[in-house]
Amino acid sequence: MTMPMKTVPGVDAEGFVARDALCHTATESSDEEFLAAFRTPALVMNMTEDTSPSARSVASEKERSQKRTIVVDLAAEAQRPVPRSRYHQRIAFLTKRAGNPFPHMISLGRSMNNDVVLLVDTVSKFQGYFITKNGLWSFTDQHSANGTLLNGKLLEKGTRYDLADGDRLRLGTAVEAQFVMPATLLKQLRGA
Repeated sequence: MTMPMKTVPGVDAEGFVARDALCHTATESSDEEFLAAFRTPALVMNMTEDTSPSARSVASEKERSQKRTIVVDLAAEAQRPVPRSRYHQRIAFLTKRAGNPFPHMISLGRSMNNDVVLLVDTVSKFQGYFITKNGLWSFTDQHSANGTLLNGKLLEKGTRYDLADGDRLRLGTAVEAQFVMPATLLKQLRGA
């Protein structure tokens, strides 16, 4: 079962918490208090919106206004560093937003009706989703335009991939995130 977002302290409308705020909470709380408040895995965002000329020039303005997803060659872009901006150093907990359908999955994408919202042109409206079964987490790319990499390997669209603590996801070309379990997040926030 997934934890409703309202039970996670400090989450904004897009499903994120600022890393600085969580660092403060981690240092002011005992291990037990922190782990009781933050019970689900998180995505620690490392990079965000790609403002490079190559990404902007892939689609014409007309195509962007109609489709809103910029399609690029993910394999070619995977090696290029992504500039920091909007989501850098923010953390999204894998929780359901109130009123969202599909209670068995935590959706991620550009559309505001996702559980985790990434307002980045190279992320699809519905990029993919997370599910948990018997304490194990997995991610499925939901036929996104720019694909998803898991630890540098392109995911086959529509196929479920098991996640391990510390795995890295690249969503489209402009968002990188690390999947971390609550105890690992606590250690990272405390600098251990």
